Amino acid sequence: MEMQPLIIVGAGGFGRHTLGVVQVINETSNPRFSILGFLAKDPPINDHLEQLGAHFLGSVDDEALFDALPRSTEFTVAIGNGPIRERIRDGLVARGFSEALLVHPSVSLGSHIDINSGIVCAGSIVTTSVSVGRSVQINVGCTVSHDVVLGDSVTLSPGVNVTGGVHIGDRATVHSNSAILPGIRIGADAVVGAGAVVTKDVPDGAVVVGVPARQVHRA
Repeated sequence: MEMQPLIIVGAGGFGRHTLGVVQVINETSNPRFSILGFLAKDPPINDHLEQLGAHFLGSVDDEALFDALPRSTEFTVAIGNGPIRERIRDGLVARGFSEALLVHPSVSLGSHIDINSGIVCAGSIVTTSVSVGRSVQINVGCTVSHDVVLGDSVTLSPGVNVTGGVHIGDRATVHSNSAILPGIRIGADAVVGAGAVVTKDVPDGAVVVGVPARQVHRA
């Protein structure tokens, strides 16, 4: 079976986490990816990639490196910052590469799920009638309930609970163990603090924290 070439952009902790997701996908009965290596702004400051048997290919700003990659190469951007992830994605798409969708085999996906691209990590649940944009990160152990819309470059940190009918705008970040109550709209570029319970709509660019969540300032 011909394997899909894949590069991982981002050589930090989440990059290594993403490598693990790809390796688990490849251990299933239908292996998919040939991991070419990692790209990052700067070389790793430790030997964690080498310990995992992975290769650092070079800088994400190295045009010559991209010219040498197979044109069929897909990429995933393993960087937690949504706006940065979006800029890198747009640059790679402009070069003619396609963004991968990586879903850990333990993820529970219900009916009528539309996920464009990004990563869904181990133990997460996506129930039914959910629309997910590009470059989305759904981290470990998240729950995304019915009729939810996640915009492009949304980041859900571990343990987030998104209840029914929620809409989360582009580049928004929801930190660990937060809960968003039914029908809430989270604006573009908004940030929800760890452990917050969101009971009312959050404006674009706002930062909210606490139980119930309250706005502290705009990003």
